[in-house]
Amino acid sequence: MSLKKPLLVILSYLFLMVGNEAKASNFSAADMTFKCLGGNKYEFTLTLFSDCGQAKNIPDSAKIEYNAVTCGQNNFFYIKKLSEEIVSSCKTEKSQCEGGTKPGFYKSVYVGNFSLPLTCTDWVFSWQRCFRDKAITNIGNEECIYIETTINNKAVGCNGSPRFINEPLNLPYLNTDYTVNFSAIDGDGDRLEYSIVPPKSGLSSDVNYRPGFNPSNPLTSLPVATFNSKTGELKIHPTKLERTVVAVKVKEFRNNILISSVTRDLVIAVIDGSNVSPVVTGIEPSGTTEIQANANTEICFNVSASDANAGQLVELDWDKSITGASFTPGAASATPSAKFCWTPQDSDIGTKTFTVFAKDNACPPTTSQKIITIKVLAPLCKLKATYSVNGFCFNGATKIAVGSIEGTPVSWEWDWGNGKKATTKDPGSMTYESPGDYTIKLTMKDATGCPYVSNRKITICSPPEAAFNVKGQCEKNPITVEETSPKVTGCTITNRVLT
Repeated sequence: MSLKKPLLVILSYLFLMVGNEAKASNFSAADMTFKCLGGNKYEFTLTLFSDCGQAKNIPDSAKIEYNAVTCGQNNFFYIKKLSEEIVSSCKTEKSQCEGGTKPGFYKSVYVGNFSLPLTCTDWVFSWQRCFRDKAITNIGNEECIYIETTINNKAVGCNGSPRFINEPLNLPYLNTDYTVNFSAIDGDGDRLEYSIVPPKSGLSSDVNYRPGFNPSNPLTSLPVATFNSKTGELKIHPTKLERTVVAVKVKEFRNNILISSVTRDLVIAVIDGSNVSPVVTGIEPSGTTEIQANANTEICFNVSASDANAGQLVELDWDKSITGASFTPGAASATPSAKFCWTPQDSDIGTKTFTVFAKDNACPPTTSQKIITIKVLAPLCKLKATYSVNGFCFNGATKIAVGSIEGTPVSWEWDWGNGKKATTKDPGSMTYESPGDYTIKLTMKDATGCPYVSNRKITICSPPEAAFNVKGQCEKNPITVEETSPKVTGCTITNRVLT
């Protein structure tokens, strides 16, 4: 009897997991990304969107299958639903999910960890569900939905995948220009390449298109749809009320070696009505989309937008793709403006880009975007300094030690990032009163006033608070210590010592 009971529990648990999977809703969009937690341990995030009218019994878990042909791997694991929320197409009116009339979606996020047992070039992690959104017009409505992400952990070690920068909700107006944005960013700065791919129904099977449609022509558009493989933008001008599916793969390259890829599968739902999209006009005052900067010198400029629809307000945002830069939008208006500031470093010499988004307050809203290009040139000044920062606990001393200096600086200014400054070469030490992220900024100038600027982000940590349970405290029996939920703010616990 003692052997049967655990088996019954395990079988019941597996049945529950599979049962929840079988009751799945018809999903309208899906993608899966990952990040490395250290070594070969990865955290996978699966994001699913269900149309309000078709969402039923959204499962509490998701089955992730994986394989690596070169390593003989083929298995699966489950990840659990972390959150679920309603995403409305309008801020001012209720969606169908809330009893209203406007389009809306249930957004479900699943997260789980998995340790890769081997180093392989061709890991494929996938999720599949049957069936798709029932109202799709460019493929059969009995097709399954399948997405995958790939990892090459033999070429590189700990790496995170690209992640998409916006929600996959696309409701273009009939007979109106529209851009479907598949843009992604990568935290490691690796090169990204975009391609339209056939939506898949399984690991080795693509969906079947209805006559007149294909991956690069997913809907009726005049002029025909065009796709930019450098930016992930699909430009369309829909001329029919259709609900079509499209998929894009984002490949990540490092040193020209493919190290990962992610795929997003989504539905474009053309709606009746009229709304002229806002326009990002570019860098003020010329409207250009390119500008030059010099390493170690701060550059600031304004980006503006406009909207031809009377009475509509437009707000600006960006993709946060340039580390260390700031983007400060003004209030929403018919002609909004945002201020961009950045101090490029020597390592940034070359071409950098970021994307600006302009979103109106129509219901549903329309968003447009434009890529701004910055060509970073060599420094103007001959000044340069290296320095180290030590001590990262709040209520402790954080110290800066200046290393090598190039050129002849006549002035120094250290900004500790907490409102306090020092104006000597040796800034001494600082005691931060609360944990969190701070940016230390060094500004040096030579006799001509030419500046050198360096920014360094630091994280001030709170002392970790241990939390554990002790089991087996009887004489002559082994003692087991289990960590529960230790507390730490600002940092990650990397070392544990039991004394």
